[in-house]
Amino acid sequence: MPYDSCHTPLDPEPAVALAALDAWSREPVTPDNLAARQERDATSRPRPTAGELRAGGRFEVTELQVPGPPDGPVVTLVSARPSGLAGRPRPS
Repeated sequence: MPYDSCHTPLDPEPAVALAALDAWSREPVTPDNLAARQERDATSRPRPTAGELRAGGRFEVTELQVPGPPDGPVVTLVSARPSGLAGRPRPS
């Protein structure tokens, strides 16, 4: 990757990963391109089901639905926490 005097050079490992990204992936996210980026992301890889996220009981998975923006769709949130942590402190 050529040195760009406007940017601080990166460590070699992240630089290799960034060089492997296509131009679209390196494009900044803006209000104008957000919807297209979300659509491409949604179709480019499968989304795991709640059952798959549970990983055979290793995680407690809860799906919540909350109101979206006015005149917008309901938003589904997924919470996945390691199983068996009752009584132990964890981030909330």
